[in-house]
Amino acid sequence: MSDREQLAYFDEAGNLLGTKSRQQVHADGDWHWLVFVWCAWLDGDERPQLLLQQRARPGDPFIDSLDALAGGHVQADEGHRGAAVRELEEEAGLQCEPDALTYLGCGPLVNPRGSCQRVVQHFYLYHDPVDIMQLDFNQEVSGFVSASLDDVAGLLGPEPGSTTVLGRARFDEDPECHVEMAITQKAFASYPAPILDVFRKSFSAIRTYLHEQRVDIGIWST
Repeated sequence: MSDREQLAYFDEAGNLLGTKSRQQVHADGDWHWLVFVWCAWLDGDERPQLLLQQRARPGDPFIDSLDALAGGHVQADEGHRGAAVRELEEEAGLQCEPDALTYLGCGPLVNPRGSCQRVVQHFYLYHDPVDIMQLDFNQEVSGFVSASLDDVAGLLGPEPGSTTVLGRARFDEDPECHVEMAITQKAFASYPAPILDVFRKSFSAIRTYLHEQRVDIGIWST
């Protein structure tokens, strides 16, 4: 991250007010845009499979937590679709054309405890199968984990159906190998309630698209 990084900032109605440095936007608690790219597809048995990253950026309050395959700030000079393509390549080494991403919608997030206190989050889905061994690590990502979407979602429910989900993982400490990984609620425990709610809505939006081939933008307003 650079202090020279410029972000657009908005009023509560979504009207563009101007641009500021990322540092100043955070300090002032301005509304700004984030983008997240989920990666999920249906396997041969029509079960949704989910691919996640393990966060690794130094100073990240959610370090070691699992998250969408890619995500970050939308720069002042780009749209959110362009940012999604960029973040996917930067964080996972996965290149794609803009129209390979399905826009799932957007929703506001207010999180007074975080550096991004007021944001509009834009969500995309890359729904082609991805080989975990073909992804690239960087300083913000230390691992990639794949597992059943429904099983992972079960960990985040009000009454979790399971305490452990088995997945497949690959870590930067031994990038030539993949291992079986036991995923527990600990992988998401550092996230505050508003962010966990975003995960649940994201999983619902992904299921709707994969099973019904439609986007339900109403999910983000519930």
